[in-house]
Amino acid sequence: LARRLEPRAPRPDLRFGAMRTLADAGVSTRLFIMPILPRLTDHEANLRALMAAAREAGAGEAESNVLFLRSGTRETFMRFLAIEFPRLVPEYERLYRGSAYARPDYVREVEQRVRRLAAEAGLSARRRADRPDQSAPRQLSLVW
Repeated sequence: LARRLEPRAPRPDLRFGAMRTLADAGVSTRLFIMPILPRLTDHEANLRALMAAAREAGAGEAESNVLFLRSGTRETFMRFLAIEFPRLVPEYERLYRGSAYARPDYVREVEQRVRRLAAEAGLSARRRADRPDQSAPRQLSLVW
């Protein structure tokens, strides 16, 4: 599945290896589960395995976000889906009807699943939307 979704990205085992190296060096690490793809990567067994592997690799946190489909991305992704997973096209059309975001009830269900599984794995969890406000500059100004 990883190869079909991200054919040029490093394999998951290599990513977890990098995470372990960083964690062993004292760098705080976090598992990013983004985007969670409806009916492809949202299954409990998949998420549980990710959380366990991340915890084993030294992660302390998990951050997640369900796929959102902005204009441009939506058309490209739906073409990909029609080729690779045609049976899912009607489900995505139902979940994303007229919106870049999946139906709120589905998003809530996935967020609850992620929080529960993260807690079971010993990770803290947050949604992408829960990130601290990043609008304030984090670096001192060099203006005199």
